[in-house]
Amino acid sequence: FLELSYVLEGSANHTMEGMTTTLSKGDFFIIDYNKHHKYTQIGETPFTIMNCLFLPSLIDETLAGCEQLSEVVKNYLIKLDFYQVKDHPTNFIYHDEDGRIGLLFQQLYEEYVRKPMGYMETIRSYLILILIHIMRQIELPGTTKSGNEMIRHITDYVDKNYHEKLSLAKISQKYNYSLAHISTLFKKRNSFFFYIFSPFFF
Repeated sequence: FLELSYVLEGSANHTMEGMTTTLSKGDFFIIDYNKHHKYTQIGETPFTIMNCLFLPSLIDETLAGCEQLSEVVKNYLIKLDFYQVKDHPTNFIYHDEDGRIGLLFQQLYEEYVRKPMGYMETIRSYLILILIHIMRQIELPGTTKSGNEMIRHITDYVDKNYHEKLSLAKISQKYNYSLAHISTLFKKRNSFFFYIFSPFFF
């Protein structure tokens, strides 16, 4: 299993593979398969965590046998750009600044306990949401903005020059990017734009 944990109360030292970090209320993190770790409570307040153990195949059946979070976030169903993050997501302790992650954990737990119709799909959706929030917290500065800025410039150019015979080659030459890069940028960033302008590009 991959282990997704959220600190509900108290503080503790968390030791994993020789590295010790201090955890407190609102911290959350994820641990890859087969990583040994332990908690040592700090102070008198009971250290309480909510643990979610899940097989990557819950996200997508093609991930059966997957042992690392990096493989999960690269999956085509989630579509996260792994190159945009600072480091491996399991190397960080995250903090729930506004309580949003805690609420997702609570909703996930309630689905698991109550088991209404479609609860496994709902749990899967909550897990993906939490993974996206994790990736956002370690996103490299400017990566999303630069991609979106390029798309905006290109779509503005197409809007203003729709009467011309536009091609992907012409646009890539104007913006000094390769054909492959421009095409991939649109596919990754926004399939809606790609659909709208595909008659011009191909």
